[in-house]
Amino acid sequence: MQRKITIKGIIAYRNIFPQVIALIDSGRMPVEKLVTRKIILDNIVSEGFEALVNDPTEVKILIDIQKN
Repeated sequence: MQRKITIKGIIAYRNIFPQVIALIDSGRMPVEKLVTRKIILDNIVSEGFEALVNDPTEVKILIDIQKN
């Protein structure tokens, strides 16, 4: 006899956005410190996805989608 199970996990942040926005707006949550890099859209794979996967010091990478 075999026993098969399925495990599902989720992460959700239900109903916290108004509080988070208020904290950011008040300056009590300095979110600019979370941005570890700014890149252009053309480099999203090498400097974006790969950096996030391979470098644990990367937190948030902003992508500039405007054409220069």
